Amino acid sequence: MGLLPDDRGAFVGGVFVNPTVQGQGIGRALLDHALALKSGLRLEVYEANTQARGFYASLGFRETGRREVDDNGLPFPLLKLDI
Repeated sequence: MGLLPDDRGAFVGGVFVNPTVQGQGIGRALLDHALALKSGLRLEVYEANTQARGFYASLGFRETGRREVDDNGLPFPLLKLDI
């Protein structure tokens, strides 16, 4: 997981957990630790990634905006989430 400081706490640059151990609480523990360090977190998730969207929603992240293109200018909508 990568955390980048910003004016609202930190931007989560990515949470990557090996698929062989997903569902065992590792991602939740990483984000809980990040929340203990920062006053708030924000991140972006691909709209099509329903599994990740459900995971973040279960932790209390809420949608605050969207982008229609990714960082490469490709038409892959991203949702902005904050907690």
